[in-house]
Amino acid sequence: MDGAETELAWGENPYRLAMHEGNLSVNGVSIEVTWTDGKLAWLLCPRCSRRCRFLYLGELECQRCLHLDWSSRHVGRSVPNLARLKWLRRRIAVSEQPFSPLPRRQRHHLRYHRIVAEIRRLKRGLVDYLGSINRDLDRRIRVRKAKGKW
Repeated sequence: MDGAETELAWGENPYRLAMHEGNLSVNGVSIEVTWTDGKLAWLLCPRCSRRCRFLYLGELECQRCLHLDWSSRHVGRSVPNLARLKWLRRRIAVSEQPFSPLPRRQRHHLRYHRIVAEIRRLKRGLVDYLGSINRDLDRRIRVRKAKGKW
């Protein structure tokens, strides 16, 4: 409904929403609304003028302008090569646990042995990585003990 206004209370900051000539106004900032086939509404970002589905309150900008990222893109990235190690273990139908034993196979199972060789290489890298974390934590403890904060 054109000219209608409402107030949205979000945290400490209230937002005034209004419709004017088919476009949206939030706290006086005009946001153009476009439609695809008359069914799906798109918002134009006030900062970059890109068409987007969502504008984030506070700054009233799109995901790109705010440099936001999907957290699902970073699942498994905290430990290098852990995701690949698990994937390789699934390929040979064994437990995904990184240090669980690998069953023996006959020599003619070449694909299996290539995968096992890569798994062993990745496990060595994982042990080195975990060792570096352990060394860093030991160093931090020594520093804090020396400062009397432990």
